[in-house]
Amino acid sequence: MSSTLHDFLITATARATEGLIEAFLLLPEDKRNWSPETTSRTAVDQIAECALLNKSTISLLQTRTMEQHELPEFFAAKAEACHLTWEELKALLE
Repeated sequence: MSSTLHDFLITATARATEGLIEAFLLLPEDKRNWSPETTSRTAVDQIAECALLNKSTISLLQTRTMEQHELPEFFAAKAEACHLTWEELKALLE
């Protein structure tokens, strides 16, 4: 049975997503947007970044070209994603 990089990425991403969701849901709701320092990232911020990167990876696999993102645009999209409901953010991640 042959395996392709595409197959590997599908399986690995699905497992990582499941683990990330499981870990996130173990956090108390009042700690999901909390950070210990102003320079630290929240769990929601990290989930949002993973969701956006998953979307970019899908595009890369489909088009075989890397999307060119400007950092300000990426950070703006991530900030928007941080304000989604959990259900919306989870759907974006999946």
